[in-house]
Amino acid sequence: MKLPKIIQTLFLSLLFTVGSGVVCAQPDYIKIHKQFANRLVSYAEIGEVDGMPWNKYLQTEKIFLSEGSIDDLRRLCNDSLAAMNIYLADGKRYLLQFLRDSTDIVSLSYPADYRLILGTNMIDAEDAFENSIRKTTIDATGEYDIPDQLLQQIGQSKIYLLQGNTFLIPELSGNRYYVKDQDHYSLLYSSDYPCETMANLLTGTDISSALQISVVLVKNNFKTDTFTVPLRQLVAYCLSEGCTPYYGIISNEKENVVCELFMHNEMLGYTHIAKISFNPSVLDSNEGTINARMNCYIPLSNVKNIFKDDE
Repeated sequence: MKLPKIIQTLFLSLLFTVGSGVVCAQPDYIKIHKQFANRLVSYAEIGEVDGMPWNKYLQTEKIFLSEGSIDDLRRLCNDSLAAMNIYLADGKRYLLQFLRDSTDIVSLSYPADYRLILGTNMIDAEDAFENSIRKTTIDATGEYDIPDQLLQQIGQSKIYLLQGNTFLIPELSGNRYYVKDQDHYSLLYSSDYPCETMANLLTGTDISSALQISVVLVKNNFKTDTFTVPLRQLVAYCLSEGCTPYYGIISNEKENVVCELFMHNEMLGYTHIAKISFNPSVLDSNEGTINARMNCYIPLSNVKNIFKDDE
């Protein structure tokens, strides 16, 4: 199923709403949020954040201490006996709690905003993106055995669907495709089925592939960086960040397929988005180059606003 017109025009809109962040290769969310709490304590002690008064910073960033005080946060955040709990509501806001007992509690609420939580800025995030991909190693993992009951045969074809979750609209999904050889199912890889094959390549690293991807990274103020990396390495990097991949088709012509990849990190509130085009013939050699125009670290709120505006 092709993506609706809204997705076909999404990239034009995204050029005006680029997100931000820096890389956390293997996310340790407990550590990340504890560092954020300690950083807030440091800001409070200084009394300002980059020249902005402390109270104004809290108001601007929508950070609230719903229980306890900043002194309680300083004390409990560094108390090895204090329990730490993190809750994410609707992918939008975090509630971070430190508690010693039922009466000694501090509760902090703040947006699920990668820039805020990591204390980074857009320029550093975009500048680090290519190098972070290049430093990523790809685990030599094989395919998982898929129980028969999870696979759905597509019509009378030889292709079986492993249905994945969807993101924002039904046409963006984590679907993967298999073929059956006697009693064994393996991931589909065939230039006869370029859309399904690319879905498999973009949602995991378990197919051995020498395909390269040439990326035009759209940065702040319409600047761009262009680089080429192994496709598997880019996917591996996004997965290592904690992203979940979602894929959809924009157009499917004989010599050019255009698709969309959303790498969504729910825990840190951002999405990498790539508009990818390729000639199905590159799948025959398994060592050609596909092309992508990409935005990184888009805040989820910006993506949702674009969908809403174009409905």
